[in-house]
Amino acid sequence: MPLTIDPYSAVNWETFHQYKASLHGHTDESDGTKTPAQMIDAWIAAGYDIVAITDHDHVTWPWTDFDRDPEELGLLAIQGQEMSNVEAHRHHTASLFNSWVGTTGYTLETAYAAIQAVNGVAVMAHPGNRYARGWVDDPYPPSFYANFFSTYSCLLGFDICVRDGLFIVTDLWDALLEQLMPSRPVWGFGMDDSHELTSIGFTYVVVLSDELSTAKIKSALQAGQHYVCYDHDASVLTPPPIITEISVNTTKIEITATNYAEIRWISNGKIIELGESLSIVENTKLKKYVRAEIEGENGIIYTNPWGFDSVHHAPRPRPIDIPSANPTMR
Repeated sequence: MPLTIDPYSAVNWETFHQYKASLHGHTDESDGTKTPAQMIDAWIAAGYDIVAITDHDHVTWPWTDFDRDPEELGLLAIQGQEMSNVEAHRHHTASLFNSWVGTTGYTLETAYAAIQAVNGVAVMAHPGNRYARGWVDDPYPPSFYANFFSTYSCLLGFDICVRDGLFIVTDLWDALLEQLMPSRPVWGFGMDDSHELTSIGFTYVVVLSDELSTAKIKSALQAGQHYVCYDHDASVLTPPPIITEISVNTTKIEITATNYAEIRWISNGKIIELGESLSIVENTKLKKYVRAEIEGENGIIYTNPWGFDSVHHAPRPRPIDIPSANPTMR
């Protein structure tokens, strides 16, 4: 099938860095148990390169107010907050690269429109949490999410995995990709949603970029130029899988990785192939998208999806139309 979306097409695997990112975490400025300085120190100790403090409806910014200078620490700090005071608890969202804060009872529509107006980005936080906590009577159907993704370009994706596997919603992700791809990709994210020191380092995003700058990292996230890592046990020495290269041509997608036992290729929610490569010409089970899961002894990686046109013509891969950010692990 003709490949039309390749989130990794701009990545130079020999020169790009793989930056470890925490895009959702809390301090005692909202409902966290530790000060911003204590949390920042813990993220540094856990090897993070990028950190967004997302206190509830509160922008904990700048870090220098808490005696921590991200530039001196060698970190990229991202301004943001977690939209939580949404009417009827409809859905929490990590709002990033902006300072917008809504008043109590604002709607998701109002919030996404405001974030989009200030050129921010948003990631829907922990789907399934609303239902598990009894805040809604039933889990939201895919159509609930599809409506927002179809309407607001600032909305990049949602958490497919939270903390130590507390919520894993790849089934919802597959349902959305089946409905929206390839015209509207939905990127996968993973976050610890840290509220204390012991909940750091389990689930994170690995961003692929040649530079640790706000502009380049934001652009990479918008383009889906990242993957999610769920580290089963951050305290053990066995590392989770790491992608070292992804190669794509007109006939196949191939992944090279370390520390893994199995690579699964998934389309329409079903495993369609096992192994390092997938034929995009011969595999008859391939539908409008495919994504890969790379599992090892101590973790699993989720790639972002590739998209395919149902019309059979000469393949012409193209990246997402986002300003280019031109992986060596930091």
